[in-house]
Amino acid sequence: MAHPRDIGNFYALRAVEIIRAAKSRDITKLHQLVSPTADFSVWHGDYGTSAKQGVPGIMQIARHIDARRFQVSIKEAGPFAVSEGVCAQELPILFRGKDKARGIALTFRFKDGILTGAHGNGVNLIEGDIPQD
Repeated sequence: MAHPRDIGNFYALRAVEIIRAAKSRDITKLHQLVSPTADFSVWHGDYGTSAKQGVPGIMQIARHIDARRFQVSIKEAGPFAVSEGVCAQELPILFRGKDKARGIALTFRFKDGILTGAHGNGVNLIEGDIPQD
């Protein structure tokens, strides 16, 4: 049995590893982790940015999001069995750049550990404290 947190952690770190490899132009690593048919897009309101497929596409997306930080929210749930068949996972990640009030929320899709696509939206971020009584 695998715990969802462990699976979520694995795929979150895999997605970040892919973005880091794209930013550093590590083509060898990207060819190992990204499907040649992987598709990518980012929307900002009614304007969308579609990238090429595969390694060139993730490199375009990595430049576009210009990530300096990331945040992942993995739900807490009980253990579940991982099937021996195809393992398909989706994981949303928030990337933040210089502007702390804006970010890009991308949902990464994986099949058997290989990135098959990432799609998302530009987001405005509001953060604050909740006063305690």
